[in-house]
Amino acid sequence: MTLIASSSRFSSRSRVNANSCPMRKQEQIKTKGESNQIMKIKNVLIVAATVLLAANTAKAEGDSSWNWNDRFAYDRENKEIYRANELTLDLFGVYTKERAKFNDTFDRDLRHGDFGGGLGANYFFTRVVGIGADTFAEDNGGGFFDAVNGSLILRLPMDAAHLAPYAIGGGGRQLEGSDHWTAHAGVGLEFRLNQYTGIFIDGRHVFHIDKGTDYTMLRSGFRIAF
Repeated sequence: MTLIASSSRFSSRSRVNANSCPMRKQEQIKTKGESNQIMKIKNVLIVAATVLLAANTAKAEGDSSWNWNDRFAYDRENKEIYRANELTLDLFGVYTKERAKFNDTFDRDLRHGDFGGGLGANYFFTRVVGIGADTFAEDNGGGFFDAVNGSLILRLPMDAAHLAPYAIGGGGRQLEGSDHWTAHAGVGLEFRLNQYTGIFIDGRHVFHIDKGTDYTMLRSGFRIAF
């Protein structure tokens, strides 16, 4: 009887250990995936911060009258906050949510999306017309960058209020998963402290041209002008 009981307990422990092994493996895979996602976003933010710092340092070295305090002072005197022949660099956070069709963009339920970070550059030929490029990465454990986009930008400078609403439209290449082409359209709003420093928020609907699911993308971040 003792031998049978011991054998039964051993069998039970074996079954428990056998069942727990797959669970431990799944937990390890999940933990590793989360760690990769965090590292991915950190790398994007480091690259973006490095680019902005290098650009600001170059500007400071080329202009003896320039200083860091000028970047964060509210300019009450300048009557032209938004300029022609203006280069800007963006550092932003991003949130995306898949949408089955365009009308779903106006659905107020934005839960269960993906967060990430990105960087971009824009150049305005006039005060109104410009072009831009941006890229971003999300916490989905994929490649370093998820997509690259190019846009035509039309803005309406409101210098007295330091505001500039704008519309964007263009196309890009989705790099996450299977590569495919996309198109996008959206609107945004920028606020400038002065000619050089601003914050912005915008939203766009991204259409998958050949395959994949459309999604809504929201961005918010800093914009540095030169």
